Amino acid sequence: MGDQFHDAVFRACLVEGRNISKISVLVDLAKSLDLPFNEAETVLETRAFKSEVDRDWMRSRAMRVRMVPTLVVSGMTLVGAQKYEKMEQFMGENNIKRCNPDS
Repeated sequence: MGDQFHDAVFRACLVEGRNISKISVLVDLAKSLDLPFNEAETVLETRAFKSEVDRDWMRSRAMRVRMVPTLVVSGMTLVGAQKYEKMEQFMGENNIKRCNPDS
């Protein structure tokens, strides 16, 4: 279910232009996937995972990530929204093969 929520958040932000920093938006996404939205709301409002989130922020700063999206593979970075061909080239240069999500 984590992958479905992840995809829903990206779609909401990048396709629908919704503000995913708002608790109400995230709770609505949880509801749409039949997740326990009351629990999600409590976790977000109480900041139950604050230390884990702070740790992720420190890691991104250490990796010099300053923009989303940023892809980091083997010390190489691809920063910002890129054309598909550029991303494909970056992945190829790092020996990352395309996977088939249906298999």
